[in-house]
Amino acid sequence: MFIWDGTSYGSAIMQNLFPPRSRQGSGRHDIPDRTAVIYCSKSPVSAVAEVIQGFRGTFLTNRVFLYPGNKVRALAHILLDDSVLLVDLDDPEELSKRQLNPSQVATMNRQMTQSISRSMFDEGAFGFTWWSTLDASWTNATLFENRISEYLSIEDQVLVLEKQMSVVINASKALNIQIR
Repeated sequence: MFIWDGTSYGSAIMQNLFPPRSRQGSGRHDIPDRTAVIYCSKSPVSAVAEVIQGFRGTFLTNRVFLYPGNKVRALAHILLDDSVLLVDLDDPEELSKRQLNPSQVATMNRQMTQSISRSMFDEGAFGFTWWSTLDASWTNATLFENRISEYLSIEDQVLVLEKQMSVVINASKALNIQIR
């Protein structure tokens, strides 16, 4: 889970930022036959909400953020070089040019959303932005790893997520998830 902003930043060693293609395939814009994708959000709350959304109707504990092998979920602020332009799927002109309806972009139909991602990749895009299906005011991005890696850097420290963090509390409130 990452957040990003559109300002340039110096080079950094990118470790554990890129997801293995072998673990992708079921995600909204996954196209493992072409590249791994990185999902980001403009807002830290949106990034966390995307991860915890499956817990709606249940309770959130710190176990949600743990993986086997002592791995944890964390929030990183990544910076994308100013020279990289992303296709804006929230722009009506862009949707019209691509003959897309907003409902096609925000659907839960993975065949459709992966087709859109594949089309963007095939035309040479670095990635694209779209609105979150959880809250349309949140902007998310799908980045194509094999095109974007040299233009990304991590700023500051990576924050290991815990239920008492304000970003987790705010995301939980936005999705009506109780914290225990």
